[in-house]
Amino acid sequence: MTQPNPNSAEDGSIAEKIEHVAASTPSTDKDDVAKKELGALYLQSKRNEQVKTAVHYIIIIAVLVVGIVIVAALTIRIVYLVLPAKWQWMTTEQIEQLDHFLFSGFIGGVLTQAGRKIVTNYKSDDEDQSES
Repeated sequence: MTQPNPNSAEDGSIAEKIEHVAASTPSTDKDDVAKKELGALYLQSKRNEQVKTAVHYIIIIAVLVVGIVIVAALTIRIVYLVLPAKWQWMTTEQIEQLDHFLFSGFIGGVLTQAGRKIVTNYKSDDEDQSES
């Protein structure tokens, strides 16, 4: 059986001709190396994106946990101010430590900085998507 001539216009479609030429062209080691390099680059890019996503979620969870702790401490402090003296359970030193924790500025600064970073990332992601 004879193979169709890839230059002939009457034998099949263009796709069949391309497949015939590709099948008759011997594969080289350079093609295999290029395919492996391309696959490695794709996998590395995908891996980097997965790490970035994981770190992002860890930061969000940490900010939420710290926020919940601060809201709980603030709620305890407000309830403690409203309660009558016979129901108060903390010593003066414990109250001072709670006040120091709530109003030291460190916690607020950390939350503000993390919030700004997250908002900036979302804004840049939204701008990138709107440009596409």
